[in-house]
Amino acid sequence: MAIELQCLIWSTLIGFLHISAQSMTLRMQERGKPYDANRDHEPALGLRAGRAARAFRNFLETYPLFIALVAASQLAGTADQSTAWGAIAYLAGRIAYLPLYIGGIGPLRSLAWGVSLVGLGMMFYGALF
Repeated sequence: MAIELQCLIWSTLIGFLHISAQSMTLRMQERGKPYDANRDHEPALGLRAGRAARAFRNFLETYPLFIALVAASQLAGTADQSTAWGAIAYLAGRIAYLPLYIGGIGPLRSLAWGVSLVGLGMMFYGALF
């Protein structure tokens, strides 16, 4: 199986981790409150729950681009070292991003985001040229 497709499969785990982090941070924030039983009103997000929600939103902003670039490179038969290393960079950056964001480690979080963005750029270049 192509590396890009393997990274795509592993990236679904990152999506699951984002969903889990959002849920866990909200549960920790709302411990002892009736939120679990009644979800008619969304609680105000605390520090960590807010960070988890923003990290997930950021993931959702880049994830469709990653999926499209994997699909384009595979369907067009243009997958090469650039798309493979780009997929790895995207995956590595996204893996690091979530704990760095929730932990409030801004400079490293930005670096992880940049690595994932460079990965998308490498994939774009490889898929197109």
